[in-house]
Amino acid sequence: MNISRSVHFIVILAMAVTALFAIPAFAAPPAGTGSVRLSGDTFPDFTFQIPIGNIAVINSDEIVNGTAIAIYIGIIYQWAVAFAAVLAVLAFTYAGVLWLIAGGDSGKVTESKKIMGNAIIGLLLALGSYVFLNAINPNLVHFQPLKVPAVKTISLNLTPASITSGGITATYDVGHFTALGFPAPNTEDDPGKKIPLKGEVLNRWQTLQPLAMKAAQATGTDVGFIGMWPLYENGFDTFMDNCQDTDTNQNTPCSAWGDGWQVGLGVHPGNMLWAYDGGFTAMYGDASDATVQKVGQSVLDAARAAGKPITIVSNPFPAASLATTIQSAKNGDQQARLLIATLTKDPALGLYLVGAHFGSRDLGGRGADLARVMDMWDKKEKDGYYHPQRISNYIKAVYDAK
Repeated sequence: MNISRSVHFIVILAMAVTALFAIPAFAAPPAGTGSVRLSGDTFPDFTFQIPIGNIAVINSDEIVNGTAIAIYIGIIYQWAVAFAAVLAVLAFTYAGVLWLIAGGDSGKVTESKKIMGNAIIGLLLALGSYVFLNAINPNLVHFQPLKVPAVKTISLNLTPASITSGGITATYDVGHFTALGFPAPNTEDDPGKKIPLKGEVLNRWQTLQPLAMKAAQATGTDVGFIGMWPLYENGFDTFMDNCQDTDTNQNTPCSAWGDGWQVGLGVHPGNMLWAYDGGFTAMYGDASDATVQKVGQSVLDAARAAGKPITIVSNPFPAASLATTIQSAKNGDQQARLLIATLTKDPALGLYLVGAHFGSRDLGGRGADLARVMDMWDKKEKDGYYHPQRISNYIKAVYDAK
């Protein structure tokens, strides 16, 4: 092996590597561009376990403004230059010894001179790399400070959404609704701009919450469904009255029945006649005729106060039995159907009927199929009115309303 060539290669390689380390060696950040410290934040000083040269600690300001990296690489550069100098001395020593023992051999003398020249060139490269690279492009030797954008502080409320009323608390459980086929809520699907609840809609829901919680307990239905439905249909307006999806005068009975007539908090009375008796018992304590008359009269009085008087029904509300009225409605009696529709506009009974609907024989057995069933209800409109994502968003909004 040619020893002189090996030493020559080592020296030149060492010088080149050292030059690369020198790129940011003397680079201090431009004035006024260093600090990205966030208000109130503190950073510890960095202490070397083994001091390098005369550097034992890099203070926190140097860490924050980015000069710490330049200092650290500068230390490496200083050690590399020292190492290159040692290599140069060794190369010179080797070349000198080679010259001394050349014995007049011109080839060995020439090789000695070449090793010495290469050592000098390598040392100059190590010592002059900064000047050399700065002459090529100043950006090669000016280490820019780290510019870390400030992170906006966001307060996370990790308390689960819940509704508390009458000593009862209902907590939103996304798993319950995903088990029924609904996706997790988001904020994107809300074409009616109904969420989050605000203004009059929020006030109505807050007024209805105690009754909704009672209805949820009585029917075993999640209060999210009981609140979602009237929010979806009419913004909790208990006096809604439409016939075949067309607003109508609530003093005029709808010729349609079943799905064709929707009143109160979104109930189709023709489909829910089986639940009225249970609603009176659960929400008012009994199903006596006197209670029916009392509830009916309260609806008439509230409608008058809201500027939506119901005049076709005799005032006071007739003392007809609930069973008789329901049977007459089933037989097609328009007056009886109007009486049933009027009772449906009672907030307590209306919320119970919504709860009974979503917990009933119609929907209770659907399980994971419920979201798909609801999505199909309005497919004729082809506008995704009952789209599962929208339903999920409105359920969550009911829980979030404060």
